Parts: sequence; structure tokens; C-alpha cells
Amino acid sequence: DFQVGLSQNFVTVVDANGTAKTRRCCVAAAYSFADDVGRKRLAEDLQEMSNVELVVVGITEAGFHTESSGIQALKLVLESIAHKRQKGVSVVDLDNVNGNGNALNNLLKACIENPSSLETVSFHNSVVDRITSHRKDDSFIPSGESFPAKTVIIEDLNDSLPAWLSRDATSDGVVIRHAKGLIELDAVIKLRVANATHT
Repeated sequence: DFQVGLSQNFVTVVDANGTAKTRRCCVAAAYSFADDVGRKRLAEDLQEMSNVELVVVGITEAGFHTESSGIQALKLVLESIAHKRQKGVSVVDLDNVNGNGNALNNLLKACIENPSSLETVSFHNSVVDRITSHRKDDSFIPSGESFPAKTVIIEDLNDSLPAWLSRDATSDGVVIRHAKGLIELDAVIKLRVANATHT
């Protein structure tokens, strides 16, 4: 299925006191990778875009192999924008797989036809600290806790993230780590806190 043009989607946020608030979010376009039509339309639209700085994916551990739909979708996106890219593109995976950026880099190099097209792509390791489910009465409406101070932590060792995201992101729950080794500590802390609160 393919839709284009601004449409509305809903997200429910549950505060610490249990109060649930639903808000509307604008969606510019949606594509399906389940059929050739959706993949073709996405590739065509991406080729028309002149400025793609950030690609965010949600590839889980089960999808970290070259034949997975997530890797194939990311490959399509990066190949579609490669010929027009004048500056770097950052790729961030929002699933807690250790070293997810490094793993994506290796997988894409193994399956992309022209590995040199990845020279201006930065794959960032990340840690996500947010639990998202869906509303009981509607599985299409995400429902999750409000943003913690560290909603997502992104490693940016070479200052390659877009300028609008890099330095002043903490107010939106995004933390950028510029020093090597810090994100591994974030992952350990998150794991220990999760284990302490879930057992």
C-alpha cells in the first residue's frame, strides 16, 4: 500500500502517574515493502529528494542478516539516494543490538552492489531507552511511556550527524556520545536498570 501527502496518525503517551494522552502526528508518506509497487514508488520518490541527511531504521536482532526485509529495505534506500548525495548520510538503528551501527555497516557492504557508494554513509551505534507497545483497543496506535532524559543515545565519533541533531539534542531526549567507549557503558547501565526493574 502507498499513500502520499500529509495524513494523521495517533500516538498515546503514558505519563509516570498513569495518565494517558493521545496526540496527532503528521505522516508525509507511507510505503509497503511487501510488494513491488511499494518498493518501486519509494525508490522513485527517494531519487527525487535532493537532501537526505538521516535514515532511521528499526531492525531487530532477527533482521541482522543480508536477506532480511529490513536490510533489503535499507539497501534500497541507500542505493536510491547514492547518485544524488552531495554530503554524508547518517544511519541510526533504533533497536538495542550491541554495536548495531557497525553490524549494519558490515551487512550493507556484503550485499550492496557498489560498496564504494557507502563511503559517505555513517552507521552510528545507538542505545534506545523507551518501551513502546500499542493501545489495548487499537493495535495501530502506539502507546508508550513519556520520553526519559535518554530516550536514544547515539555514538558520533567523527561528528558526522546532521548539525541540527548533533550538539543541542539533549532537550529532546537524544544524547550524543562523541568519545569512544561511552556508548558501551550506556548499554550496560540500561541492561542493569532493566533487569533490576523487570525482575
